[in-house]
Amino acid sequence: MTIQKTAVSYGKIKMLGWGGGLVTMLTIWGVFVAQECTAAVVGESAPPVYTAPDPLDMWWTFGAHEPYTMYRRMGVRSTGGIHGNCHWLPEWFKWWDSEKCPKLMEELGLNWLLCRFYKGMGWEEEKKDFPNVKRFVENCHKHGVKAVAYVQFSTIYPETMKREIPNLEEWAARRSDGQIYYYSRYFRWEPCFNEPAFEEYLKKVIRIALTEGGFDGIFFDNAYMKPCFCSRCQKLFHEHLMTIKNPADRFGFDSLDCFGMPEYAALPWGEVREPLLQEFNVWRTKRMTALFKRFYDYAHSVKRDCVVAANICPYRAPNTVGNKSVDMTELPKCFDLVMGQANMYPHLEGDVIVNRVRDLKYAREFPATYFASCDGAAGDSQNEIEETYLLPMVEDVVFGGVPADRTIMAPYADPDGGFINRQRLARRRPQLVAFQKFVKANRALFAAKDWMPVRLLVSGPSMLHSQLSHESLLAAEGAALRGHVPFGYSISTEANPLPHAEDAAVIVVANQTCLSDAQVAALVSYAKKGGRLVCTGESGRYDEWNRQRHTNPLKAAVAKLPNVAWRDKADSAKMKYLTHIKYAIYRPVEGSAPFLADLAKTGWKPSVEVVAAPETVFAQFKVAGTDVASVHFVNYEFLHPVKGVRLRLPAGKKPVFFAPLDDPAATDPPREVSPGVWELPPFVKYAYCTINSKGG
Repeated sequence: MTIQKTAVSYGKIKMLGWGGGLVTMLTIWGVFVAQECTAAVVGESAPPVYTAPDPLDMWWTFGAHEPYTMYRRMGVRSTGGIHGNCHWLPEWFKWWDSEKCPKLMEELGLNWLLCRFYKGMGWEEEKKDFPNVKRFVENCHKHGVKAVAYVQFSTIYPETMKREIPNLEEWAARRSDGQIYYYSRYFRWEPCFNEPAFEEYLKKVIRIALTEGGFDGIFFDNAYMKPCFCSRCQKLFHEHLMTIKNPADRFGFDSLDCFGMPEYAALPWGEVREPLLQEFNVWRTKRMTALFKRFYDYAHSVKRDCVVAANICPYRAPNTVGNKSVDMTELPKCFDLVMGQANMYPHLEGDVIVNRVRDLKYAREFPATYFASCDGAAGDSQNEIEETYLLPMVEDVVFGGVPADRTIMAPYADPDGGFINRQRLARRRPQLVAFQKFVKANRALFAAKDWMPVRLLVSGPSMLHSQLSHESLLAAEGAALRGHVPFGYSISTEANPLPHAEDAAVIVVANQTCLSDAQVAALVSYAKKGGRLVCTGESGRYDEWNRQRHTNPLKAAVAKLPNVAWRDKADSAKMKYLTHIKYAIYRPVEGSAPFLADLAKTGWKPSVEVVAAPETVFAQFKVAGTDVASVHFVNYEFLHPVKGVRLRLPAGKKPVFFAPLDDPAATDPPREVSPGVWELPPFVKYAYCTINSKGG
């Protein structure tokens, strides 16, 4: 039986009976609800199930999600790469809202976008544009384009919103010195997400969008916030501290009556061991997650078949807990679609391979569809490199994301008239149309299940409290990707200590220092039952609060087992955090060799293996049933031919090779260079091979 996310049953689901009398209890965030099963009991029709959109059905495009007022107020270069003070802005909006714009999208096969609706300026101000917005949404629907309503989460504009909410300052988030937080500019305040009036206001906005606006969904932009030190949050946090039992165990004192919030200066990233700071971080992330669960529930109660989406920044971004109040092991469960806004257009920078693959693969562990944008605000100059135009969409389709082109529809003052770059359109339309045709014709190829026999364990406590664990995992990901290892993730939490224990061929614990007793017990049980395990560094040496144990219980229990490889030196790599949406991860210091050797020590030998390929070529494996059915190769040296890629296949199997984007495509078939080892023909951009029987 498959249970999908519904309007109310997005929590933990327990099936307590099936047969002559069905008794189904849905545990939703601690509240037992029986209504969902009533229809099944009395014979009525059950409510329709809402399923998040399939990324292969979506072709995302630029949607003009910022209002005219935002452009004018900023004045400077902003979304779409245009300056907010340009003369032609009103004419562009007039053209955009006409039927001509979505008609062109339909012709280009682009069918999803993010549409302006609520920027945080107050509904009384923003409703002035609502008739234009509704007309645009209607035009989109005429031409088969889905429009999702933009709702700004982390900004309120005091210059306009104070007219509507005179006590707006009470909504504002505060720094530890009591000053109001600015969101990038002085005329944008950050709200406090613990303010009940702010939550109710956004619910009103959601209701208007879904009932009056005709939108297909809701999109929360910047769904994260800095730590707030307002009096309301201080009170709430103190009340939380009062619920902690036996505080002396962690805090050293029997009473926390006079404890307050940690100073902001004490919130750097690193090894977080100070207990008040730990508690503050965990408390904020849990409240943020709970808030978005309520928004999700409310939106689907208003319109069951809407998409609830959010931009929560890339999954693998640094310090999302301290800087953003976001727990990336929990918050993604609150949405049908997640956007990871990033300036990570696929390219090479020396030995750094900049791409979104680790985020796309991580996203496979959540029900939400993932849209990994890579062009910042759709104005990135790298989008103008014509030879690499298709590379982001190839990456999306191969690794499971939403394919997107936000360049063709981006605003432009065309000297020949109009508001898009006609020369760019003429160059890219044939490529886009041909690529869409290829993807649709080979849908089954891309929709096939990923083969992920190797699972990298992501420890929730380690991600909360340890920069070292985060960066060790990044290095291990780099080793796996550059070493062409078929891998996915096992996102380990207290509630579910070891996902994929039954289907993983190998579980890798890459210096996940903070593990609870339950997580350690699950790993020990897995290994003692014969499960292959790789552990590096000080995995398990610290508990879920980053407290050092006297000895490492995980190492003591499993290190000497024949199916376990324990390496005291964890993989490491230089990290360069440019912004929260752009980070570069260099080649692991010792390359992929130690990681691959560890896998071999466990006794694992993959049925299909890439035995030779450049590190700049990433591989993705797909299965049919239990057998690997295809292998896909994306070349990040997109302009240089790849030669000498070799695959080891099971006896009786052969690869059938395709390079659909190369012109001319290779015509020579793969050749068997030794028993079971096949060398593929050269290719330039992207290639795949299906794995067939030799007689087929």
